[in-house]
Amino acid sequence: MATQKPTHKRNRRALTLKIAGPGIHSGRISVPDLLAICQHAQSAVNRQAEAMEGKQTLRPGRKTEKVRVECTLELVSVRKGTTTLGFDLAKPQAVLPTMAAFGEEVIGKVVEAIESIGRENGGAVDPGVLDSLKNMGEVFDRKVTYIKWIALRRNGRGRRIATFNPEIRRRAMERLGPPVQQVIEIDGVLEMADFKPSDHRCRIHPPLGPSIGCTFDEDLADQVYSVLRQPVRVAGNAAINAQTGKTESVHITRITALKPLDMGAGNFLAGWTFEQLANMQAVEPLKSASELAGAWPDDEDVDQFLSDVYLQRA
Repeated sequence: MATQKPTHKRNRRALTLKIAGPGIHSGRISVPDLLAICQHAQSAVNRQAEAMEGKQTLRPGRKTEKVRVECTLELVSVRKGTTTLGFDLAKPQAVLPTMAAFGEEVIGKVVEAIESIGRENGGAVDPGVLDSLKNMGEVFDRKVTYIKWIALRRNGRGRRIATFNPEIRRRAMERLGPPVQQVIEIDGVLEMADFKPSDHRCRIHPPLGPSIGCTFDEDLADQVYSVLRQPVRVAGNAAINAQTGKTESVHITRITALKPLDMGAGNFLAGWTFEQLANMQAVEPLKSASELAGAWPDDEDVDQFLSDVYLQRA
């Protein structure tokens, strides 16, 4: 009786990112670059999904349940050659072979967006996706030359490939529009300084929101070095995203060491609007009362709880 040879399922990733450049070695990538690429790849996919659902993508806030369930990526492999990251969708995509699941369709649309940006008369691309690609492109300042996006085609046969490089990033930034220039002060912890003679950079991590990239001149180098990993207040010329209001970078002209309890004190009388405070804390309006479902334990009596509260206040 003839024995049947075992069959092996072909390895088909929902998304593959091939990363190349003088700072990338075979099968190796620095942790900061890996985190940045994964974070902004997920962001681009999420925002593309939200755009396809008719949502505003540049507003901070929680993802819809459909996007969270259908579009979360899992890093499942790191291969050699040019360092290659393989991603699958966290949720199994159970569909007919000739149909793309929602998550796979979204990834394909991101690859199409990168292709579109590269064409002179390319079609419209969602501003949130442009913003995510712009942020991912920060790794081009750290010896990365390009990131090749590879996705399955909609019919499940073959692959769709687009190369994301500094030129594509520049075009994405042009579509977003130039940042607004403004003199600001920011409190935070100073971290990750680079003192190369031609490129003085650092990052400041404020109490609210993500860290912000900064530049500074040679005459501030010693002062920056002396306050690394300490609370500071920096003042300088900021580039602010005209679409989101997010501070993208600051050229530091003055830096002052702070006591830990003083950090953020300068914002107390800043006069932030409710919308600005909500944006900084990634809070968005409640769209449906159903979002509150499950917030109160089923075995707790609300009326009894309120009665106890009033009793304690008496």
